[in-house]
Amino acid sequence: AWRSGRASEGYRLGFTGLAATLTRYFSGRVRAWEVWNEPDHPSTYLAPDDFARLLAAVYATIKQIDADATVVLGGLSGAGAAAANYLRRTLAALPDDSPGYDALGLHPYPSTEFRANGQTIRDPSYLRSYAPTVVARVMEVMNAAGHGERPIWVTEFGWNRAADSTNPATANCRRIATTMVTGAEQARYLPEGFDILFKETGWADAVPGVVKVFWYQYADVGLATSEAECNGRAAGGAPLIVDWWFGLYLSLIHI
Repeated sequence: AWRSGRASEGYRLGFTGLAATLTRYFSGRVRAWEVWNEPDHPSTYLAPDDFARLLAAVYATIKQIDADATVVLGGLSGAGAAAANYLRRTLAALPDDSPGYDALGLHPYPSTEFRANGQTIRDPSYLRSYAPTVVARVMEVMNAAGHGERPIWVTEFGWNRAADSTNPATANCRRIATTMVTGAEQARYLPEGFDILFKETGWADAVPGVVKVFWYQYADVGLATSEAECNGRAAGGAPLIVDWWFGLYLSLIHI
């Protein structure tokens, strides 16, 4: 029902009803709930005003059942200008009587937006593309909305080590290849990236910055895509499976 980019009242009621069921069932065991995943991404997009209404409704539902639970605004798909603009529009659309969220979810992956000498920056230095880090843009939006004291959770973070792959479809998929690294680089970049996010994002004692970082993902998988999508065009064409090797573990298929 949401694939048009809009969420109807009926959809919100269904979503919040399920949120209530899950909150009751996992009360005391699950302490945080992230609402939606990458609402600003083309494949999981919700219009900012619809997302704001959904966020407010779910927040109220969860807090009524478990007042101590943390509600996380669903991880924005990047930390660039587009993510900051989406967040600005979402916060502006929140009802006046709703806090909406307790922590902001963010996925500050390397991307073609962060470049040096005409090349995409693949190492953790891309996180310093803005001062104090690339998180600055969303922090500015939060501050402007009066939410500067709320923490940021990086609910996805990592590098795709598919540069080690022998699958030609992976190497030829421009969307993947521009930021993929080797396994040795992944192992080095992750702790460096964690350090930057934890130690360099807070502007002052009253602005907490990033307080949690989650490595994406548990195990390596394949990603279903197409040649058209690999080259930045609309979906369609023959399907491809490319390597999506962000994982903490190798999957059995690689052994």
